[in-house]
Amino acid sequence: MEKDVFVEPLQKRFRVELKDANRAKRNRSYLNASDCCGAKLKQEKFCSVCNEKAAAYNCARKLVKIGKVEHLIDAAALEQATDALESMEDIRLHAFLKVRPAGAEDRFDALVYALPVKKLEGQYAELAAVLRGFVAVGEAVFRGNEFQVIVEVGDDGVVRIRKLVEEEQRYGVLPVELSCVNGEIVALERQLVEKRLVDGYDVTGFRDARAEIEERVIEEFVLHGKVPEVKKEVVQAREQDEVARLKALMGG
Repeated sequence: MEKDVFVEPLQKRFRVELKDANRAKRNRSYLNASDCCGAKLKQEKFCSVCNEKAAAYNCARKLVKIGKVEHLIDAAALEQATDALESMEDIRLHAFLKVRPAGAEDRFDALVYALPVKKLEGQYAELAAVLRGFVAVGEAVFRGNEFQVIVEVGDDGVVRIRKLVEEEQRYGVLPVELSCVNGEIVALERQLVEKRLVDGYDVTGFRDARAEIEERVIEEFVLHGKVPEVKKEVVQAREQDEVARLKALMGG
């Protein structure tokens, strides 16, 4: 989808192409079976007035409530109208900071890339140059919902738009009061962690192996009735023994 980024201090629009940073989630599901025959259950819908069976998906008409009155609208026309409305709504940037505002990460939702529009690459280059080094805050509409957004330019020159959820849409947490701990143990533990510090980490190499493991476990259970035992190391020791154990890990 193409959209304009409106930078309020400049009173200027920049045309960009939007692309979701992440593909759709790979949600695995297992079909429900009937208690009678053990067969797949059907999902059916019926009219609330005449009880006539209707298609479960892709209904040709929608009910739209305007004020207190419900209107019967052609589904395709409704989608066309909502898409046209969204395309007219700019991404509006009105506040600019040198660092992300406090608490922003707690509200992070989906990430969207803003990419150059063909034949308008100059606009994109200008926008990226203007925003580089700043954290821009504004509003944008995605799929019919308005979001507060943070816009930043990465080292790769890509303009990134991060949606933020509203306060009512996230779980708030109270500050955690930490209980007293053994200072010698914590100091040794921190030293062990610091020994693992690296200058960088390539997050692109991760591959989800969970689905393959789940498939093997289910196959083993279905064929042989066995569920593998999961062994976990649990360290429980007196404080003086824990100090000795940690020192041994330090090599001293």
